[in-house]
Amino acid sequence: MSTDSLTAHLYRLTDALLVWEGRDDTKAQPGVRQAANIAVDSIDALLHELHELRGSLLAEIRASDLSHSRLHTSDRPSATSPRPQLRRSATPRTPNTPIAAEALFTASQRRHPKVHRHRHRKR
Repeated sequence: MSTDSLTAHLYRLTDALLVWEGRDDTKAQPGVRQAANIAVDSIDALLHELHELRGSLLAEIRASDLSHSRLHTSDRPSATSPRPQLRRSATPRTPNTPIAAEALFTASQRRHPKVHRHRHRKR
């Protein structure tokens, strides 16, 4: 979609608003009133064009995302390919290994900061 029509509507709106701003309310000016109507019509046309531009841009973005995801799915290992070996830590963790309470609290607080901030407040 070309932006030429948007530019044309914008120039038309600008010209019409300049005429409207230069009006003299002490006398009848049909040309000024017509400029106001043109300004309103230009705004409507701009909104319509922008809505169409938005729709086509979203369609292009979705198509681009889809093709991008298809490219990267070919990089992923398939179900038949061997799985990579995971590295084990130097100190094996057993079910009885304690975890620092501060570490759990800060990790949970990062995920839900508002919940923990007021948790121990007396009512």
